[in-house]
Amino acid sequence: MAVNSNDPTTGRPIFVDTDAPDIKVDPTQAALYAADVGNRIIRANLAALNSYAYKRKGLAGFALDTGVSYVHDGSGWVPLNTTWDIPWTNLTAATGWTANTGGGAPQVSLQGGVAWFRGGLFGGPANTTATTLPAWAAPTRTSRVRANDTASGFVYVRLFTNGVMQPSGGFHSETLFSWSVR
Repeated sequence: MAVNSNDPTTGRPIFVDTDAPDIKVDPTQAALYAADVGNRIIRANLAALNSYAYKRKGLAGFALDTGVSYVHDGSGWVPLNTTWDIPWTNLTAATGWTANTGGGAPQVSLQGGVAWFRGGLFGGPANTTATTLPAWAAPTRTSRVRANDTASGFVYVRLFTNGVMQPSGGFHSETLFSWSVR
């Protein structure tokens, strides 16, 4: 059976029964639809998921670069509550900042959809980029979190969706704080 057209919303093949009966299947169309539109799509990154023409509520997506699964809520991709964890990963201090290497190097971890920071960064100007988080640890919306620090009391840390971390001051190796990546 040959495809007569495709649904403009879902991309689903449309077969019209008003024309002469078809005696064959268009394997190219069937394979493309089954592989690409089933109930889950896989793309290189979130931008590629966003560019997919047939997004719809309930469609699942997976971003290869971050390993994050998403579901489309009708207006955008929402990360799923994942059950996987990512172990502590070292972060690199940005220019002008220093990583505390005396047992408290800056690190980030993911535990069930919550990112955790531990360690220290100091020496840089307040409210400038101290480090950049991996994509899997970046929040889905710009956030401001409070980080307690044994030396200075506390600092505020701005976290941006592109992974940039900008603290209001330095903090030391005892610092531990978290934020949601969902």
